[in-house]
Amino acid sequence: MLRKDPFERVLRSDPFDNWTTITLIVVALVLSTLTFQDRGFPILESGNSMAERPWALFTTCLIHGTYLHLVMNLYWTWQFGRILEPSIGSLNLAWLTVVFAIGSTGISYAIEGPAIGLSGIGYAYFGFLWALTKFHPQGRALLDERITSFFVLWFFICIYLDWQNIMPIANFAHGAGAVIGVLAGWGISKGQHLFSWQRAVFLFVAILGVLWSLTATYEGYS
Repeated sequence: MLRKDPFERVLRSDPFDNWTTITLIVVALVLSTLTFQDRGFPILESGNSMAERPWALFTTCLIHGTYLHLVMNLYWTWQFGRILEPSIGSLNLAWLTVVFAIGSTGISYAIEGPAIGLSGIGYAYFGFLWALTKFHPQGRALLDERITSFFVLWFFICIYLDWQNIMPIANFAHGAGAVIGVLAGWGISKGQHLFSWQRAVFLFVAILGVLWSLTATYEGYS
């Protein structure tokens, strides 16, 4: 899946060729802006049960609660997407994004209830790049160590902010996204065949999260 000389591809790529990343950003920007103006689409939210709206496993990632929330998530989606898309291709990034979304959202919904935003996908992108950097012979230069340090630090800051009731944060989506992303990167790096067991592990975890979410219900959500 990882193309030859990915770092060189990133350096030579045209940013406007990153169609999967651009589409994700534009759709999230439009839907979130409409939501801020009370013109959103409640049908895209999870409601009382994910089993009633299974598409919400993905669509809730496109909605944000504040402009700050939106800007931060769009920034990191772009930063990681512009590295990943030239490295693995637009179609591969598209289906991985869907898996990252439904896996992280599913686990988060099952444990702590409804959540919104692209941060689960963002942490999955981060975990995926980290694993490629650590395990794939051609992925060594894809992720800067300073970004790794920042994301680890930010993960624990978010836990503290939520624990102190300073800011509601979907920390289980962050953690689940990171784990699924790492498993995906590790599977691609170590799996020699398309259907190798290493590659199947991350799909199993994502599917388990989806199935788990379908068993949970939360009253009071429209």
